[in-house]
Amino acid sequence: MTPYDIVGVLISPLPILALLASVALSLAALYVIARRAFVQIRMVRIATGYLSVLVSMALVSATILATNGGITPENFIGFVVLFAYMACWMVAVIVLPLVIALTARGRGVVGWVLLASSAVGAPIFTVSTYLISSRNIANITAQQWTYDLLGAVMLMAIISGAFSIGARLPWAKSRLSV
Repeated sequence: MTPYDIVGVLISPLPILALLASVALSLAALYVIARRAFVQIRMVRIATGYLSVLVSMALVSATILATNGGITPENFIGFVVLFAYMACWMVAVIVLPLVIALTARGRGVVGWVLLASSAVGAPIFTVSTYLISSRNIANITAQQWTYDLLGAVMLMAIISGAFSIGARLPWAKSRLSV
């Protein structure tokens, strides 16, 4: 299956509906579980967080294509669709629940979100990439696993950082003395 086939599958109605359903289900579950933290962040900030993730994935796609050859419109659109789809899933499943959980505990700042989402999301992302790909997992060396894990940490940091900045999370906890 070529990357163009994957993009063709991703932009069809069923995967888009599945993505939107998972985002809506994630939002609904988080609202029920941690209503006060969810209301504190607000829906508009969550939407701007998702929008900033999409913009960051376009920048990541352009950077990858610029360093690995040339940017053609077909390659750029394919990379953006692929990265944006993957990033929206990661936000719905990993980043947003961590943001809500950290906010409920008074630690909803950019640094904690970056640390927690990279630590939790990178191994999940790496293993799921191996399971989806046609690579034989038994033949992956420790060095390749380390490279892939570090790449996943960087990608999760970009995704969670873009979401945190877009959602206007504070950079540090205010130290007001009472």
